[in-house]
Amino acid sequence: MSVLALKVQAAPSTILKRLIKSHQLVAYFVLAFAGTWLTVLPVLLGRNGFGLLPYTFPFLPLWGLFMLGAFTGPTLSAFIVTAVTSGKSGVRQFLRRYVQWRVGVRWYLLVFLSYPVVTLLALSILLGAAPLNAIIQHWPLIFTLYLPLILTVNLIDAVGEEPGWRGFALPRLQQQYGPFRGSVIPGLLHSFWHLPGFFVIGWLGRSHQAGS
Repeated sequence: MSVLALKVQAAPSTILKRLIKSHQLVAYFVLAFAGTWLTVLPVLLGRNGFGLLPYTFPFLPLWGLFMLGAFTGPTLSAFIVTAVTSGKSGVRQFLRRYVQWRVGVRWYLLVFLSYPVVTLLALSILLGAAPLNAIIQHWPLIFTLYLPLILTVNLIDAVGEEPGWRGFALPRLQQQYGPFRGSVIPGLLHSFWHLPGFFVIGWLGRSHQAGS
């Protein structure tokens, strides 16, 4: 293969790297959305979603694809952009942040406890006293269902999502736009990133109503 051919092949890669380096946040968000949405696209095309194709995903494969989408989107995107812009040293530093313990145990306990409290308050606004009564009547589920769920499913999901959104995008956005706007922007984009799940949940609701 001639030197000219090698240069022609290398040119698109070089241009792509330059674009990523000069537009790190845009590259991150594009790759995060594309990686996740392409992963869950088979679900949306089937009867679980828009019904364009004649198949239905059972719950476990469906759940598995959405969990995988958290890794093929935000996490993979963060690694790619970090590798292009900072090289191996940047990737190693990014990985070290996975195991950093920056705050005391009480703050982790606050996260575990505040999550159901905030959810309860939000549901109470919509449903009145029913959610609180349900928790009082079924309080053992906090230990048999909620905590195991947080420590397994939610933890896996967080490991897939948060290194990208909070570990990569948030610090850069806050540095560029300040603490408030730098927090609102990824929050809005993160919400929109969940859009495919909205269509699947909507399909499940319509199916339940049709069958009842």
